[in-house]
Amino acid sequence: WGAQYERDVQSYQWMNRFETFVEFRPLPVRTETVNISDDGIRVTPHNDAPHERNLTLYLFGGSTMLGVGVPDWGTIPAYLSLQYKQEGEPHEVVNYATCWWTSSQSLAQLMVLLREGKRPKVVVFYDGINDVNVLSYGGRVGGISPEADEILRRGFKDEPSLARGILSHSLLLRMLLNSIRPDRLSKGLRRFTMSEAEMELGAEEIVKAYENNVRMVVALGREFGFTPLLFFQPAPLIARKPTAESDIRATSDRLRSRAGEATLYARVYARVRASEQLRSCPGFYDLQDIFA
Repeated sequence: WGAQYERDVQSYQWMNRFETFVEFRPLPVRTETVNISDDGIRVTPHNDAPHERNLTLYLFGGSTMLGVGVPDWGTIPAYLSLQYKQEGEPHEVVNYATCWWTSSQSLAQLMVLLREGKRPKVVVFYDGINDVNVLSYGGRVGGISPEADEILRRGFKDEPSLARGILSHSLLLRMLLNSIRPDRLSKGLRRFTMSEAEMELGAEEIVKAYENNVRMVVALGREFGFTPLLFFQPAPLIARKPTAESDIRATSDRLRSRAGEATLYARVYARVRASEQLRSCPGFYDLQDIFA
């Protein structure tokens, strides 16, 4: 399926459009291997028709949960849906993930859905890497993709005519945001410039922000009656397993050109491992040792 997938995404490039509260979501597309609906949700095969008695699961995360690199049937939500189908469990698995999303954006999207009256039975978060990437690529802890952040900030600087123009012509804003390719431009091989002190402080702030997001998801679960499952991603940059050729291809350029970035990851992940709050949180799973 690789050649077909490459053809399908060559023009699409996982581009995004502006979305209130969460800043950006994928543009719709319909191809043989990648299908995203008009509301920015990737199709999950094997789902049953929506019904109030179905087991409804909402899945959130970044490009890994969205399934960049695989066809519709190869995403995490698709495998989960297939398992329920094989077990004969009526279900609907909804993939709300978006390239470059952090846990803060996932939380914001969940709150919007709950406010709209949607009531999933299970909510799954798969986050961690982008929470680190936002800071390591020059953004702010708890923020969004630095490129998206800069475009949005530009429209609100002390340039009234520009701000009015952008705000009154939403199409222009969409066009600007459509040029963001979060999985490509924002995670390119620019220099990593954080000092030791900045990394130490940054690691502390990243984990605090993540802990608070986890607390809020758990609290929302109690209030709205869903089961929260929160998975902290393993990070290839600091994998401790025997290195295969594919691992080298995936990480070597970044490790070489962004020297020191792996140290930031190691500090964040060590703090997550040591977090009493996360260890005692029902439904939290630290997956970092999968790459050990």
